Amino acid sequence: MPDKIARHKALCDELNALYIRKNHDYGDSFHLSYEEEGLAMARIRLTDKLNRFKALSRGTEQMVEGEPIRDTLIDLANYAIMTILELEE
Repeated sequence: MPDKIARHKALCDELNALYIRKNHDYGDSFHLSYEEEGLAMARIRLTDKLNRFKALSRGTEQMVEGEPIRDTLIDLANYAIMTILELEE
């Protein structure tokens, strides 16, 4: 169990580092879109990522290569966290 706890922390650190890099590159576009559209926008982004995960996990042929399931799940987790942050503001 301690190994899973350490791996969980490492993943959370990775999520945070990616969040920082993407906010640097894109600005806080999630927040701006959330202010305009509310939960509907967050739901759409989460649904898009979930649909991408479904396609990848089913082995559906992909035109865009090089996006592993892991990357999609990382994005999904970050979108979920960003939605929580917006709900708590």
